[in-house]
Amino acid sequence: MNIQAILNVVGVLLILLSGLLLAPLGVSMYYDHAALEGYISETTAFSLTFVGGLTTGLVFWKLFPSGIEKLRDPGKGFAIVASSWIAMSAFGALPLYLTGICPNYIDALFESASGFTTTGASILVDIDAVLTEFFFGET
Repeated sequence: MNIQAILNVVGVLLILLSGLLLAPLGVSMYYDHAALEGYISETTAFSLTFVGGLTTGLVFWKLFPSGIEKLRDPGKGFAIVASSWIAMSAFGALPLYLTGICPNYIDALFESASGFTTTGASILVDIDAVLTEFFFGET
């Protein structure tokens, strides 16, 4: 299996995800909610996630050669999809965890994966307490 080509595709998708994070970042800057005690603000969390995702995506994209012609095998397609969902869910969980909406990273990862897959499953008890920018980010 061509791991380098798969990581190249994951890098491109992380760059695209980082671009999509600019929308909830703008909403969080507009509303400017106060941070929960002991956590960082939503604007800072989205900014850190944007920078981290963009940096990781650019490193994967530039460091690993494309080799897209080697990825025509269905098994490699499954590997691309699985690794992309895992990487995007991992980065999508960061704002939820950093702001304290999800107290541990595993809950944030579950919430992020359910948002990307649109399953509707949630571990959040009080949905109304979740801030506007997170609803905006999941749509």
